[in-house]
Amino acid sequence: MRSETVARTESIKTLSEAQELAFSQFAREADISPQDVEQAWNTTLDGRERATHEAMHGQVRPYGVPFDSPSGARLAYPGDRRRRPRRS
Repeated sequence: MRSETVARTESIKTLSEAQELAFSQFAREADISPQDVEQAWNTTLDGRERATHEAMHGQVRPYGVPFDSPSGARLAYPGDRRRRPRRS
């Protein structure tokens, strides 16, 4: 059971990082300004989600602005491990 959870978590993290990179490259090549794009935090609400991710479900931000987690973390995407200071 634990190995399945770790595999799922790592897969989601890798997919999220790849999507972030692909969008950045696409926007740059298509000359799309990040300020013209919004991103939303979408959580799969299936009973396995973290409470913090459930609380973040539906947050909308301009592209590149991290999402605020109830834990105090600021995340660009699920599985994001970079540290960002909380906005004042």
